[in-house]
Amino acid sequence: MERKTTKPFSLDAETNLAFSLWLVRLRWAALAAQSVCGFLGFRYVFLEPLLAVPFAGTLCFLGLFNLLTQSLLRHQSEVSRWFLFWQLSTDALAFSFLLILGGGTLNPFAVLFVAFAALGGVILKKPQRTIYLWLLLFLVFCCFEAKDWQVLSSDVYVWNWASLLVLAVGVGITYFLVSSLSERHEHALQALDRSTKRESRTQHLLALGALSAELAHELASPLNAVELRLARLRKKSPTDPDLIAMSKSFRETQRALKKLAGTSTDEEFFRWEEISFRELGEQAIRKWKELGPDRTVTLSNQLKTEPKVKVPVALMEKAIGNLLDNAAFTQTPLEMELAEFPGELQLSVMDSGPGWSQELRAEGPRPHLSSRPGGTGLGLFNCQSLCEVLGGELELIDRPQGGAIVRISLPPKA
Repeated sequence: MERKTTKPFSLDAETNLAFSLWLVRLRWAALAAQSVCGFLGFRYVFLEPLLAVPFAGTLCFLGLFNLLTQSLLRHQSEVSRWFLFWQLSTDALAFSFLLILGGGTLNPFAVLFVAFAALGGVILKKPQRTIYLWLLLFLVFCCFEAKDWQVLSSDVYVWNWASLLVLAVGVGITYFLVSSLSERHEHALQALDRSTKRESRTQHLLALGALSAELAHELASPLNAVELRLARLRKKSPTDPDLIAMSKSFRETQRALKKLAGTSTDEEFFRWEEISFRELGEQAIRKWKELGPDRTVTLSNQLKTEPKVKVPVALMEKAIGNLLDNAAFTQTPLEMELAEFPGELQLSVMDSGPGWSQELRAEGPRPHLSSRPGGTGLGLFNCQSLCEVLGGELELIDRPQGGAIVRISLPPKA
């Protein structure tokens, strides 16, 4: 069995949009500052007067670019990372050209390359991040080569390759440091989001248990009345086949309700235990088989070690039993496979039936959505909720040779 692949954590499109709007505001502020500096530079001949036209032209280009960007963002609810990349790259190119016109890396504002590196480290992700870093280093070198253009490169300034190296290293260190901190922050947000979802799922399971117990309690009184009436009818017609069948069904209903009421409120049922992953699968199969003499399932153990998990064992066994019940409904041979991957344990229940319905694959498990006639969909939904509480997930997969696979993925105990 191949290991499933998971998508890396990334900023969503709405966050990218927020960054884009922030860059627009920052660009207006930068344009204002550059205009003031350019005016003072050309007014007091710090900058070559002949370069005033391309300098002003670059500022006009940036202003038009910002207006266009602002107009595009008004009509979009989300943007991609590449949109952010092109914004930052355009800013870096324009900034570098202004530096070249104003003395290259001899210009005191050349230190702002470090600020561009910090912006890229915060906003961009791979592969845009790597491309942007190389672009910045290339622009630093281009600005260095332009040091002899005008008055700022007079003999008063001492310049050598060591200074270029210091600036390039500063850009690189800033970029990698900020990128690392940004990734750690995003991973922390991701962990917080997972914890919030787990807590929500836990509250759902507890509420469902309380609701089940309340439902069983509310049904007890009317069922007792039905039991008395059935007993009277049986005395009158002890051989009536319909009454015999009704009594049998009634006893099964009573057992199910007593079990529901008991397990919903029993603390032992929710007690977490450390258990071998192999043993968890074997116990779940054994308890499932006890409910019917004709129940069979083939266990395939692909575990290379003896990993352990910490789970509410009784609840987990019940969830696996529900998955086996769903698969058994297809009346095809059943298989269970245990597999192990770095940081992940997988339990898969497989059948050779018609596979998952298109609606179930598209929407995922949820109450009242079932591919089984008369099914409630609660078995799959509760199993998925439990997996998410445990830090794992549940997947619905179509079997290549025909049939369905439901796969539980859980983290091993550290």
